[in-house]
Amino acid sequence: MLAELRGFVGPIPLSAESLDWFEREGLDGHGVCVLGSMVDNVFVPHRVSRSDDRAGGVIGCVRQHIRDPQCKCCTHMWFKYALSSAPNRFDEECRIFHALGGADKLRHNASHPDRPNGQPSLRCKYCKHFG
Repeated sequence: MLAELRGFVGPIPLSAESLDWFEREGLDGHGVCVLGSMVDNVFVPHRVSRSDDRAGGVIGCVRQHIRDPQCKCCTHMWFKYALSSAPNRFDEECRIFHALGGADKLRHNASHPDRPNGQPSLRCKYCKHFG
């Protein structure tokens, strides 16, 4: 298990059925999600994101990314997630993004995570981006 993802739930097989189950059970809170694949029973991250105020929370975030044309070149079969409060989501996404190697290592994160809408003063604690 990747130490950076300790505390995350998963990996969970990515399917319409698994996402529908989460929504039916009301497990659609906001937080950070990591999409990836399994190689020799090891989770390999490809994309880190957060849900902010997106409809459906983390599950809505996962659904949006699997419809993203950028993700079509790599079939993401698994995901992990961690719920977090609004003030912590950007920081958690940045922490995971940098711990997993940033845009150089994550195949589907072309750039640093964006700040949440309406919060132009937020700075990344892990690099000089935005600051």
